[in-house]
Amino acid sequence: MAQTKGILERVFKLSEKGTTVKTEILAGLTVSPTFATGNLIVKDLVPAESLTEGLSWVTTAGTVGTSIGSSVAGIVLDASNPHVGMMLPFIFTLASVPLALAGWALAKRRG
Repeated sequence: MAQTKGILERVFKLSEKGTTVKTEILAGLTVSPTFATGNLIVKDLVPAESLTEGLSWVTTAGTVGTSIGSSVAGIVLDASNPHVGMMLPFIFTLASVPLALAGWALAKRRG
């Protein structure tokens, strides 16, 4: 792990950016369960004959969201300093909570 940590530090210059290998790995580990949970919710809500379409919509939404989020993050970072970049995931998460609650309420009403 020490060898890998050194390589990652040299390649990505994490300490210059105020982060560590451990922090970046922890952040990465939270992404997979989020997408897996979304797929499981679709599997429970969508009829079997429409499952492929439902999962395709989830994948499309994730891709579009990532594209828009990356664009917005780039614009914000260009207009401010790099330290703001550490707050963007938190801010985006807070902004997504009302959307998630609205989706949950709609799904519950239909189910």
